Amino acid sequence: MSQEIVSSTMVQLLICQHGLRFTFSPKFHDVLVGQMLNTLEGKEPGDFVLRRRNRGPNGEVDMLPDYSVNDYIYRPDCLDIVCFYQISESYDRIALSFHRMSKVDQHGMPILNEGEYCFRDDHPGRGYYCIKKVKKMKVPKVSMPKGMICDLEDLQLSGKI
Repeated sequence: MSQEIVSSTMVQLLICQHGLRFTFSPKFHDVLVGQMLNTLEGKEPGDFVLRRRNRGPNGEVDMLPDYSVNDYIYRPDCLDIVCFYQISESYDRIALSFHRMSKVDQHGMPILNEGEYCFRDDHPGRGYYCIKKVKKMKVPKVSMPKGMICDLEDLQLSGKI
């Protein structure tokens, strides 16, 4: 801000928007195509975030690998007809608080609010997360491994329509 000449109204806006003059209201979400392809080919999905969620009944720390592709593969049965791209734009994984995890049903699963769905049994974070439809759609950002498709520079466009 020190090198720009802006009005006092704009200074307030820049401070509120973390230095940006324009904010894009939709949130972005990565669609990791490489993880999905590796999973479909029977390989390890790739890089992941190691999450520490809770202590187990014996006091041991519960650690789980967090692959975003697991949220699609182990999605609830009611979302079976929803594709990978649509899950990314229309649904969010919600981390359950310790308070919510302590309230369980007869199956030992956390009690969910209306519009929240449990992941399938094999999801590594099933007891810690749920999935919920978002109010505002997100913008999927497709991320795929380098060389998976040709670069724009490699395309030969004929110019004919």
